[in-house]
Amino acid sequence: MMNKNNQDNIKKISIWKQTEIGIVRLWSNKGLLLLPTIYIIGANIGWYFRREAYRILPFANEFVYSDKVDMGFDFVILVLLILILWWIVIKIGELRSFRYDDDYIEQGFVNKKGIPPTELSKKKNHNKLEDGIKWEFLANNIKINRWQDDIINVEQVLDANINYLDYAGITKKRIVIKGVPTRYYKPAVLTTTNDWLCNEKHSCFIGETGSGKSYAMLTYAGKLALYKKTESSAENSLDTLIMFIDPKGDDENFTEFLDHRNYYLGIERAVEGINKFYKEFCYRRDTRDKERKKQWCYLFVDEYSTLLNTLDKKASDDIKNKMSNMLSMARSYNMRICIGLQFLYSDFLDKNKGNLTTIITLGTMDKTQLGMTFSRYKEKMTKECGQGEGYIYRSGIGLEELKVAKIENMEQITDAIKHCMKQDSWIYPEDNADGTISK
Repeated sequence: MMNKNNQDNIKKISIWKQTEIGIVRLWSNKGLLLLPTIYIIGANIGWYFRREAYRILPFANEFVYSDKVDMGFDFVILVLLILILWWIVIKIGELRSFRYDDDYIEQGFVNKKGIPPTELSKKKNHNKLEDGIKWEFLANNIKINRWQDDIINVEQVLDANINYLDYAGITKKRIVIKGVPTRYYKPAVLTTTNDWLCNEKHSCFIGETGSGKSYAMLTYAGKLALYKKTESSAENSLDTLIMFIDPKGDDENFTEFLDHRNYYLGIERAVEGINKFYKEFCYRRDTRDKERKKQWCYLFVDEYSTLLNTLDKKASDDIKNKMSNMLSMARSYNMRICIGLQFLYSDFLDKNKGNLTTIITLGTMDKTQLGMTFSRYKEKMTKECGQGEGYIYRSGIGLEELKVAKIENMEQITDAIKHCMKQDSWIYPEDNADGTISK
């Protein structure tokens, strides 16, 4: 039950603040719009018959009927209707469940006036609580950085594992939170049966040696190999293409592909593979070959930072420039990139980190890495993660704990990947003198 002192504190909110809360709550809860809608319809009907109502009033005959009397009566009625509508909005603004106020105040999660966030709505994402809940709060001038820094306390208040927290609009007055109640929360699992993997765009896997990063990339590739098929109906159409770039070649997870032409082992071959993928990207970008663009193509680059650090500056800048272009535009041509790193530094991606819609970290990361990778969630990433354990961030979904499942059907997965590594019978027209591809 709401503490009386806290409740008195809430009552100190001005009438203008209550009006603001009422408007925001109406915007956030379309169901509450029913009340003002009914009132407005009734007010319109009353306005239509206002003259007849005036004439039947007991004191109407005491005045000389004139247009000025009508106008005066109209003005009074209009002001009265507006005031009633304002009163309704204020009352909606006062509708507080007080469900979280005491807990927020206990945590010290209040603004300068001692007022906690105002709950606007609480909805299930789907029909089941296991699918998560969406909360919306009026921030009451508590900045987003404060929410992010105190995300653990917010989780305690809501009794949920939060995977998304951000402003709800450009006004920065509302905060949207998505999460799963603690009793229903289960870590995400990366398996070869995850259909959501196939809907992701560019991705990044981060983990030191022994964290299970390469195994996770193999799992991802296996799912893509089983799932993605070309949409083309042409007889010579190709299935999904998968290319592996492995500069170091010291990971046993990729040894099955040593004899395949689209497995590029070593520094020189790694550069050759990226250039090949980039040439196809340029062809799709510069031509109208719709059939070619229907084929899905995936470039897996493991140990990307090692590759860049080994090359001289000119070669390294060339690779970064090409990767930057592809991260920005390749998804429009059914081409995707998956990068494997031991450490994520923005310099490696030429400020294209925002194009990575999926970021997976495996093993325990230090605070510096967390700050660069998950600045908004670093305070809640306190779990010690072993091999095959970590976190996954997906754009629009947020952060979740992650476990990489064991591949039970390894032979089937490797066979499917090998099949996809053969799908590159690409033929190009001769290049023009200016370097562009003939259309």
